[in-house]
Amino acid sequence: MTLDSNALGWLFTAIGGGALLGAFFLCMRPLRLIRAGGRASGTVVGVEESYAGRRKAYNPKVKFTAGDGRSFTFTSRVGGGKRPADGETLSVIYDPRQPEEAEIASFGSMWAFPLVLTFFGVPFFLSGLSLLMPS
Repeated sequence: MTLDSNALGWLFTAIGGGALLGAFFLCMRPLRLIRAGGRASGTVVGVEESYAGRRKAYNPKVKFTAGDGRSFTFTSRVGGGKRPADGETLSVIYDPRQPEEAEIASFGSMWAFPLVLTFFGVPFFLSGLSLLMPS
């Protein structure tokens, strides 16, 4: 079975468009946290281990005190191959109206997934469009 260039163009455009749409939605959370303006210092109090294939990732559990004096603990959505040390201090960004929805204030934890989706989405989307253009 072979795909003609028109079908392949629509397929690539759909894959790329889906990736770009996903990147857009993944940008909403960090942008909301930045706009909300809550910042604090947090302390690593543990890790949650996860696996991507055979590779182990460590998602830090971070405790911080919000501006109103309440303490919160969250597990970062982004983990790395290096286990963070308990007691390590990290910068935290949060929405004062929803402090339980905090994240580590680092470029990687806030923008890694949207950038990866954009990196793969743009070439697929543009390749699909070029296949759909009349010769």
